[in-house]
Amino acid sequence: MRMLVSVRSVAEAKAAQEGGADLIDIKEPDRGSLGAADIDTIRAILDAVHPDRPVSAALGELAEALDISLDPRLRFVKYGLSDIRDLTALDQRRDCGVEIVLTIYADHHAARSLSPELMIDHAIAAGYTVVLYDTFCKDGRTLLDHLPVDQLAVQMQRLQTAGIAIALAGSLTMPTIEILTPLRPDWFAVRGAVCQAGVRTAAIDPQRVRALADYLHQVEPPRS
Repeated sequence: MRMLVSVRSVAEAKAAQEGGADLIDIKEPDRGSLGAADIDTIRAILDAVHPDRPVSAALGELAEALDISLDPRLRFVKYGLSDIRDLTALDQRRDCGVEIVLTIYADHHAARSLSPELMIDHAIAAGYTVVLYDTFCKDGRTLLDHLPVDQLAVQMQRLQTAGIAIALAGSLTMPTIEILTPLRPDWFAVRGAVCQAGVRTAAIDPQRVRALADYLHQVEPPRS
């Protein structure tokens, strides 16, 4: 299993690399669950990250996101799907030259988005290759507060059977990651868990990144 670390600056990107993050994700936590960083920040982080390290970026909620030209150095991009009931607009962006990750909000009622079951139906039918589970509300509750592990396991089985890679996020802590490890997601996506004092708006702590990387890589070596 691999680890995605969300960063907001060049300094944080370097700290995440130093700690052993497998994928660097660019976002601005002050702007929500999938808050977009400024274009200049995205470019600066891409310039700073080693070319062999894949980089993704959050681009904000789709209902408010700008239709911008994406840097081809990005491996993945993701939009929040709050207030979205029709995924046509997202599907139409898939020719952008960068792979779009389909986001499932576990707290879909609060986000006013489609249920996880409907999102999975769409992911399979439309041929998405990566799905992210996340939480829209950053209020201290984790993914498992909204989606019991047994229910999540059934959903993930459908995606894995269809050959779709899965990233699990949603204010994950080390105890929740340990509970979720047997489900074997492709990535655990974290920020708060590897920030100083576990606060998502604080700076990335490379020692926390290293501790989580060591745990995940001992469970199963990262895939190439």
